[in-house]
Amino acid sequence: MEENKVRLTLSFVSEIVGAEDDLAVIALSDADNKRQITIVCEKGISTQINLRMMRTPLTKRMLPEVLCSLLQTTYNAQMELLIYAVNNGQYLVHLYCDALDEPLPIRISDAVLLSVTGDIPLYIDGDLMKLQSNETEAGRDRIRIPINALTNKMLDEALDKAIAAEDYELAAHLSREKKRRDDTD
Repeated sequence: MEENKVRLTLSFVSEIVGAEDDLAVIALSDADNKRQITIVCEKGISTQINLRMMRTPLTKRMLPEVLCSLLQTTYNAQMELLIYAVNNGQYLVHLYCDALDEPLPIRISDAVLLSVTGDIPLYIDGDLMKLQSNETEAGRDRIRIPINALTNKMLDEALDKAIAAEDYELAAHLSREKKRRDDTD
């Protein structure tokens, strides 16, 4: 497993204002709360995370909690989650469990939910954290999302908005990212 890793904690979950789809953003911070990464997820996942953050009693009987409890008590399993790369705007995550021979891939939003649900540590590769994170800004009403964390649909929409707003510098930057993705596909 990676030695150069940073432990992440959940900072907040918020809906994305103006998004046509039911999307939300999850912010994860380092231990010092100086840097954060953001993740786009479906509103259903954000609702599930918020239920756990509010410590709703119902969650103790929900599937993620029951399965985590089963693994931890039956196998005395030690688990951790590691964000190790970004590919086409998606963070790649592995679930490591000492009861298994190899890591299991898991979707980033599900990894955050699992981390909150089962109190499973969530880490990010240290070099990836440097590349993907932004400084945490207290009192700011907007957050930045790294361009390579945008989905292709979000990238297309951002490009259209930049062109409509005649922000040609941003449009050129978004266009380069779109071309880079098209070339790797």
